[in-house]
Amino acid sequence: MQSRESPSSKQDPQGLNKYVSQVLDYVVDRFAQGQKEVIPSLAAEKLKLSSVEILGLFMLLEDKGILQHFYRVYCRNKDAPLCDVADKEDIPEQIPCKFCGDEHGEIDVDVEVVFRINAEKLTDLLRKRAVA
Repeated sequence: MQSRESPSSKQDPQGLNKYVSQVLDYVVDRFAQGQKEVIPSLAAEKLKLSSVEILGLFMLLEDKGILQHFYRVYCRNKDAPLCDVADKEDIPEQIPCKFCGDEHGEIDVDVEVVFRINAEKLTDLLRKRAVA
């Protein structure tokens, strides 16, 4: 059985660059389409990578200042966004919901990590790539 090459493949030490480039192209494409954020689950599906691989690659871009993660809290009843927080510990104990009328506690909401695109850093990187 032939295994699928992954970003952590030891047989291809340059393989990581290929995956970083794919993810960066994905971020650039989303930015060009007017998106200000990227969602790991959507990127994983589009790029045919696992959620863990995408999170790792997004974190590499975050280390470069291109992305910044935060958490989006959703009403579980209506799948509607309630608030964004920088850290999971910042999720309010009670969140009034204008979508379903309930007051949600932190145990009855869904939380998703989202990455905000830093337009300035992304533009700088693209400019440097064009010159190189």
